Amino acid sequence: MKIPATVADLEWLEGEGELLNVRKAVVRSGVVYANGEAAAPAPCGEYELAADLGAVRLSSVALAREFTLSIDAFCRLVAEGRISMVAE
Repeated sequence: MKIPATVADLEWLEGEGELLNVRKAVVRSGVVYANGEAAAPAPCGEYELAADLGAVRLSSVALAREFTLSIDAFCRLVAEGRISMVAE
């Protein structure tokens, strides 16, 4: 699977196309997101992905969590191996 490095690699997030039917990702340790006024660690686990106005929304029913990352932050975290995309 190609690791996205740029916004162009994630065109499917904007509804322009699709990248290997990727709609899920596994979050590993070291992922932090803004939670109101403070940073919060994202719980490790599998999340569903959705486009959200220039960002990526990650949601997990099992973990009862939802958070949003900018596309740039999402690409960086995938490139660093902190988030792994799962092809269906």
